[in-house]
Amino acid sequence: MRTIPWLQNILNLDGFEFFSFWCGAALAAASAGFLVDAIMKRSAWGPALNGALAAIGAFSGIFLRYRYLPGHYGLEPGITAFCAIGTSVSLMLGLGMVRRAGL
Repeated sequence: MRTIPWLQNILNLDGFEFFSFWCGAALAAASAGFLVDAIMKRSAWGPALNGALAAIGAFSGIFLRYRYLPGHYGLEPGITAFCAIGTSVSLMLGLGMVRRAGL
């Protein structure tokens, strides 16, 4: 598997930089959870679980992007963002449909 080029920069963070990066990631996940809960209303799973699912979707989208899509230097940030957001949205819509169907 190809490596994620910026992952080593994240893993090399220490102290306050490490703390602030992961606090920012947790805040983004919580914000996404509240946003999804507000949009999906009764089909949503609650803000906390929605945030966790959105983070799982984003991380799996980034993994799938670097695992299966070839790199293109000029489009790198756009493809990565599209994969992260697209996977999160697909996961939330799929789980919303499952919840709505009562399965």
